[in-house]
Amino acid sequence: MTETPRARATSFEELGALFARLGDPELSKLSVAEFKPRPTDVIITPFGKSGTTWTQQIVHTLRTRGDMDFDDISRVVPWIETSRLLGLDINADQQWLPRVFKSHLSYDKVPKGATYINVIRSPVDAAFSAFKFMEGWYVEPGTVTADEFVGRRDSGYENHFVSWWPHRNDDNVLYLVFEHMKDDLDGTIERIAAFLGIDLDDELRAITLEHSSLPFMQAHKDRFDDAMMRRLSEESILPLGSDSAKVRAGTVGDHGLSADTVAAIIERIRKHWPMPNDPEITLEANPGSVEAGRFRGYADGGVTRISMGVQALNDRDLKRLGRIHTVDEAKKAFEIARSTFERVSFDLIYARQDQTLQDWKKELNEALCLAIDHLSLYQLTIEKGTAFSARYEKGGLTGLPMEDLAADMYDATNELCERAGLFGYEVSNYAKPGAESRHNLIYWRYGDYLGIGPGAHGRLTLDGTKYATEHYKMPNAWLENSERGKGEKIRDGLSNTDQANEYLIMGLRITEGMDRTRLENLAGAPVDQCTLDHLNDLNLITQDGAILRTTPQGRLLLNSVIGELFF
Repeated sequence: MTETPRARATSFEELGALFARLGDPELSKLSVAEFKPRPTDVIITPFGKSGTTWTQQIVHTLRTRGDMDFDDISRVVPWIETSRLLGLDINADQQWLPRVFKSHLSYDKVPKGATYINVIRSPVDAAFSAFKFMEGWYVEPGTVTADEFVGRRDSGYENHFVSWWPHRNDDNVLYLVFEHMKDDLDGTIERIAAFLGIDLDDELRAITLEHSSLPFMQAHKDRFDDAMMRRLSEESILPLGSDSAKVRAGTVGDHGLSADTVAAIIERIRKHWPMPNDPEITLEANPGSVEAGRFRGYADGGVTRISMGVQALNDRDLKRLGRIHTVDEAKKAFEIARSTFERVSFDLIYARQDQTLQDWKKELNEALCLAIDHLSLYQLTIEKGTAFSARYEKGGLTGLPMEDLAADMYDATNELCERAGLFGYEVSNYAKPGAESRHNLIYWRYGDYLGIGPGAHGRLTLDGTKYATEHYKMPNAWLENSERGKGEKIRDGLSNTDQANEYLIMGLRITEGMDRTRLENLAGAPVDQCTLDHLNDLNLITQDGAILRTTPQGRLLLNSVIGELFF
């Protein structure tokens, strides 16, 4: 009898055959049927590649105060479905309490009687992550494309999501969002500790933040790469020495978009809409996703401007902000971008925790020395409904500056940028003359723009009516509806009053100001002159013929100024 050669899959069909050879599916069902959960047990239940390993490490660290004495995270936090296949006693006592397990089962199939931590992630991100994990392990690199893998994979994501959604508010279910975990790891740890009834003292918080950070998990990646399953597969069906990592530095929404795809999108746009000879085409990137070769390909494909979310120039604050890159990585990314694209911009956030005025001046001067022609400088604000808001309400965001200090930082920002030749053409944006962001100016001048893609919004004037458009947020819903010819979820006609107020909100943000005549034509009513005179007397607004502008002092109180002028 000829032995089937050990080889990785080189097609989607071969991949399915490999999975069939790995183990009898009935073993998984038997493992689940044999499991006897206890009320104190915790089962981590995300869909595959949606933060399971990360959550395992957070929970295990919390219950052990940092134990790393394991060769495979699934040995101390067993995977229920593979326990039979791996020869593990799923009902055995664990060294630490509570007992913790993982499962990828939908709610209707998961064993009942325990508590559950479920994590949801963008299905596109999850599918691409699965591809990158399989490539080099089950799939021979370079033989199956990401498009083929994601497009043909019947993942079961939708069923998993739909099954767990009605239970998101159950007392025994903690419902997390992967993207929020990345934005606010500290807040996520707080939520998990509270759910488990674990006292999160300062020492345990610090240990858990460190042990669940990307650098730490990458440094110990052999313990998180399904070591037991790898040994089993390499003993039976795969070549030795698989080259794939479960813990990787991919960013939310970063799917390694190829230069060819970018070029094809730009070409399709040129085909359907007229374009100027010198269009500005902006690509947004996270510093951790920058590759020189990929960037050169983007530039060759037509991209002319790169914008990066650097956010801070010290590693402590980057960690506090939930960013996965380091300052060194950000600077290297900037150098690559600057040598590749015509124009480069990056974002910084100020008025951060424990930040002094001198701290901010030093950081901003460092940014200005990078030979940059555009900066977006945002004051840290706490928006309701965000992870930062939840932390703030719990007292977790200590050391935020008082209003007077934040105002001083804003004044210093304007002064230092102007000294460096970058002028504040919008409340939070500074540029050398001619380097202003063209697409952002369209928003602020209240022009028309077309939003395409999941969650995209737009403003379109059709047959004399201005419409607000919004696309489906979930990528799968957007794709399904787009294939039927309508990716838009909303297309609402805006009243004249709505348009006038939107123009106010946008137009008073930019230093060039707004046209009073246009504003009154949109509203169908005059601006109250007494209100304008009052704001002028307070040095919050100026009037130059038909042009209305906010003063530097007025921009500090912009929301109040706009509120006074609302129709």
